[in-house]
Amino acid sequence: MLLSTLSLIGISQPTTDQQLAAYYFQEEDFEKAVLYYEKLYKESYSDFFYQYYLDCLVNLKSYKDAKKLVKLQMNINPNNLSYKVDYGMVYKFEGDPKKADKQFVETIEELPPISSSVIELANAFQNNGEFNYALQTYTKGDKLLNGTYPFNFEKARLFGQLKRYQEMVNEYLSVLLLSENYLQSVQNELARNFAFEQGSEQNSLLKQELIKLIQKHPGKPVFSELLIWVYMQEGNYSAALLQTKALDKRLNESGERLINLANIAISNQQLDVAIESYDYVVTKGKKSPYYTEARISLMDVLKEKLYNTPNYRAEDVLKLKGAYLKTIEELFLNARTAKIYRDFAHLEAFFLNNADTAITILTDILKNQSVSPEERGMSKLILADVYMLKNLVWDASLLYSQVDKSFKYDQLGEQAKFRNAKVSYYVADFSWAKAQLDVLKGSTSKLIANDAMELSLLITDNTGLDSNEIAMQMFARADLRIYQNNKDKAWGILDSITTTFPGHALADEVLMRKYQISLKQNNLEKAEQFLLQVLKDHPTDITADNATFYLAELYEGPLNNKEKAMEKYQDLLLNYPNSMFVVEARKRFRLLRGDNLEQ
Repeated sequence: MLLSTLSLIGISQPTTDQQLAAYYFQEEDFEKAVLYYEKLYKESYSDFFYQYYLDCLVNLKSYKDAKKLVKLQMNINPNNLSYKVDYGMVYKFEGDPKKADKQFVETIEELPPISSSVIELANAFQNNGEFNYALQTYTKGDKLLNGTYPFNFEKARLFGQLKRYQEMVNEYLSVLLLSENYLQSVQNELARNFAFEQGSEQNSLLKQELIKLIQKHPGKPVFSELLIWVYMQEGNYSAALLQTKALDKRLNESGERLINLANIAISNQQLDVAIESYDYVVTKGKKSPYYTEARISLMDVLKEKLYNTPNYRAEDVLKLKGAYLKTIEELFLNARTAKIYRDFAHLEAFFLNNADTAITILTDILKNQSVSPEERGMSKLILADVYMLKNLVWDASLLYSQVDKSFKYDQLGEQAKFRNAKVSYYVADFSWAKAQLDVLKGSTSKLIANDAMELSLLITDNTGLDSNEIAMQMFARADLRIYQNNKDKAWGILDSITTTFPGHALADEVLMRKYQISLKQNNLEKAEQFLLQVLKDHPTDITADNATFYLAELYEGPLNNKEKAMEKYQDLLLNYPNSMFVVEARKRFRLLRGDNLEQ
């Protein structure tokens, strides 16, 4: 094998001769380099120094010495046919292509029926740019081994290097006709060597050939499985869903493939595909072993979709309630289904203002002996939240304290501690609230730590010996009213702060709360105006980076203005480089710009 460049990687503690040889070689001073490599080679006859020595001789046009060197190496390693490729390459450099071709053909004829020898010789040709002879080597290998070792993967890589994509695709798919057990290997190869962008030549060819094979071999599910996988690689989950359904029906399966697809879709935020996948399994009825799993998971995704929709409609909430009622009718309360009941209680309390109904449901969960300690703790948290809705502040605080004590070294306990700190904040016990929040700044949950830090800063900046706490007390009451979904009372308190304490340090926070209320009321234009006012009147306050990020989110999502969203994400990166939103803003900016984040 002839070389253009190599390094001394793999040679430990290079000698002075090795260092000088490498230096002169890199400087292309082959007359000096050849002296050192000749000496080094004759000391060890190693393949490493042979390669450099040969390359020096070829660059110096010392073809006679180069042939002698190759013959010597062939005698030392008679079973390694790659040296015969080197011999042919010397003829080629010498200007005698006929002798080179003759040498190559004769070398291929000498191939033994050993797969490693075939691959070694093909690689030798390939590394020297003799791709046609590499392909001839694999063809010869196929005949010699008579199908006992398929060279499809090696040939596919070679065709890919030559940009002969049709043949590349054919090789990958042909190996699946030999055995479906190669599916994972084919997927691994494609993941490393393929372009899955929709519309690319490679991707289009692969899908076309797969569809042909699905029609030609309906009894071989491997081609449908690969096509589904390809659709998911390109992000076309809807097409993957159609194929998965078709395969499930064709093979009369129980829905396992749809469950797996739904789980992958959720991890990629393809909630509609997940919903349709789970719903498909549910329609199979209780005869499917995945029925209960699909029902439970379907409710999780339906809930997540509603909760992540800032401009949801009242009918969307009622539709979700109907789905919960239908599910609860079929699935009785037990350890496995308790989460559905808990989520239903949350919906009743926080979306439908039915706090008493939620309390009844949560109390039933806590009475059920089959429910796990963790589920009991989470249900207590929600029950305490509902008590806060009903203004039963101390009942809520007691439950938070119980969960905090039971899960002291767990994130569930940290959640309880944080919510209990907020209770103290709501009732204007600012010093106790801040003490608890300062502990939570070191939380293992980044979200809890950030929320604790933000609320702690709010308290610190607006309380103390030299601060009039009346405005802060009013602001805390407004926050409690927002939490209790009493937006009109909250708005009235916020207006009173502005009127009674003009120019107060809480002015930017008041605007942020009005933004939150407007967003919950789906008044997007008003929400936008409050954020813009924060940036106009308080560009250096601690809320400015939050306002910039939320404004970008608003433009990216419900206001559907990609250009403005990119502008605001960029503003955050440039003007607020220490913001906790920087990483997410950079990611979203790049996605909107069309960057491939996997590169």
